[in-house]
Amino acid sequence: MASQISELDLSHNKISGYLPKILNFSSPSFTTINLAFNQLKGSIPLWSGVNALDLRNNLLSGTVPAHIGEEMPNLYILDLSNNHLNGSIPLSINRIQNLSHLDLSNNYLTGAIPVFWMSMQELRVIDLSNNSLSGGVPSSICSRPLLFILGLGNNNLSGDLSSAFQNCTRLRTLSLGNNRFFGSMPKEITKDLPLLEELLLRVRSFT
Repeated sequence: MASQISELDLSHNKISGYLPKILNFSSPSFTTINLAFNQLKGSIPLWSGVNALDLRNNLLSGTVPAHIGEEMPNLYILDLSNNHLNGSIPLSINRIQNLSHLDLSNNYLTGAIPVFWMSMQELRVIDLSNNSLSGGVPSSICSRPLLFILGLGNNNLSGDLSSAFQNCTRLRTLSLGNNRFFGSMPKEITKDLPLLEELLLRVRSFT
């Protein structure tokens, strides 16, 4: 099925049922699909041609599609937060080179954080908080020059963070609370993060 819709906003309704798995949006302009705050079920759809996809606060389940990067390479915004997604974060996200906003928070995602951001020069927001992610925080996570929000709180992440945030010069919000990090937060963190406005280090963050 194909559509030339450039903007579809059906958010904050009580729409239920299942989304079509495949749609082709062929509008020449920026295509925005907002179906947030509904009661939609089923798996994450693969809709080619979409630039902004907001499916937060629904009842979607299953995994983030393994080939989402190949099928939806034009995404600028991807918000799948507050659903019932499980499995790991697919590395194919690295194919979405213009991605600016990635929110996968408040799901049931597991596994390590893959290094998917190296070709994303526009990346501004990464929110992976409130999942069950494990392993360490990749040292390159702050290598994107525009990143200003990084949410990693409420997971099972571990490791030493002494050098993890040396490149986070534009970071304004950093959430690390309720993980299993060891050691202490570097005393020079304010030097490494000169623009930081919000630092969340709740219980069980460091041992």
